[in-house]
Amino acid sequence: HGPAAGFMKANGMTGVLIDRVLADDAFDTVSADSAAASAEVARALVGKGHRHILVVGLGQQAATVRARLEGFRNTALKLAPDVRIDVVLSESEVEPLRALLSDYFSKGERPTAVYSLFLKGTLVALSEFRRRGWHCPDDISLVGFDDAEWMQVTWPAIAAVVQPVREIASNAMDVLFRRIEGEGGPPRARLEPCKVLMRESVGSPGSGPHSGGGNRQ
Repeated sequence: HGPAAGFMKANGMTGVLIDRVLADDAFDTVSADSAAASAEVARALVGKGHRHILVVGLGQQAATVRARLEGFRNTALKLAPDVRIDVVLSESEVEPLRALLSDYFSKGERPTAVYSLFLKGTLVALSEFRRRGWHCPDDISLVGFDDAEWMQVTWPAIAAVVQPVREIASNAMDVLFRRIEGEGGPPRARLEPCKVLMRESVGSPGSGPHSGGGNRQ
């Protein structure tokens, strides 16, 4: 339990937990279906021909990262058993991840696609691409979990998993009010589907004029 859930449980409060990967034995939960969304990303990238993919995430978001990573990995390996999936996890956010990515690419690793499991990771990956002179999708494809305005207006627009924030909030309130009004039964876990938008940052490997350009600084 997180501290808020523990406090509510200790005080016999009625509540609904949102954005929880795991079901809870005391409260209803309403969350985004991260695993299914990541599976859809895997289908899209493998379908484009990608066989070397880097996944970037935050280690401190253990349960969330595990759901997204396993949803992606299981589907990718099922579709293409020869796919290589590298994983870079940072225990904190921007600067340590920037250093880890720089070290990864400096060793000569050249995945044809990167899937970032969190928003700031998408920005860090894109920054590292630009520092090396790589272009999306010509040299490398990029997909990020979570969407933001800058991802829509930059060029190329960045492919993203869009979380159903409004649906989660609306359904959480609906469940909460039903419980307050006396609805019984065991706690239920509800997963809301995400939307995956494959924008211009995703292409087939080796299809662009800059592909195979090496580590341009």
